Amino acid sequence: MAFAGPVKAKEEDGITRLPLSEGITIIKEVFSKPVKIEYQVENKTLSEVDVTIDLEGSINVEFSDGHREAVAHVRSFHTRRVGTVHPIDKDAEWDVKADFKAKIRTKVPEEAEPESVVVKKELQPNLTIIRTQTFHPTRFVFELDNQLRKACKITVDFAESTNLGPRGDAATLEGDCPPKFKSKLGTAVVHDSEGSWELVANYKWSTYETELHNF
Repeated sequence: MAFAGPVKAKEEDGITRLPLSEGITIIKEVFSKPVKIEYQVENKTLSEVDVTIDLEGSINVEFSDGHREAVAHVRSFHTRRVGTVHPIDKDAEWDVKADFKAKIRTKVPEEAEPESVVVKKELQPNLTIIRTQTFHPTRFVFELDNQLRKACKITVDFAESTNLGPRGDAATLEGDCPPKFKSKLGTAVVHDSEGSWELVANYKWSTYETELHNF
């Protein structure tokens, strides 16, 4: 079953509560210093729910990881952060038009293939990050699709993320991708499955000349 906006908002103590359906509520909190909007999902049902927030139609805003869509899986009777929205250019006008969708589902058996959400972010023309999110447990696989005629070195930095990053003590994923090739950079996981988490991925890359091969 799926639900989608628009919805009526109820505001208490400076926090806006947006009911999507009975027992499922978006909690929106606006901060002024720095300017940002934080979204959480409150699930007071007996079912698990996948919530998507889409910023299509918004002006000059994005989520902290640079994308315009965020997805969170919320267990029964849990509250989980979905993402934080901020202006791209803080000196320009900005406007948030968020579309909310909630998909209620029963618990996925352990042997079942997990669902996935794929998000693509163009770093520059012909150079694209592909981020695939899977559930049970939550993890993010990062790939680099390099269609340039140059090789690319890239670092994905998770230092600003909360309760999420590469396994172990590492805070970054690094890769060296040949021209006209797609490389897997690695996987980021939720460290504490019982805690809230936020993904903030910052990308640094450089290109260099190399001999072009056919792969």
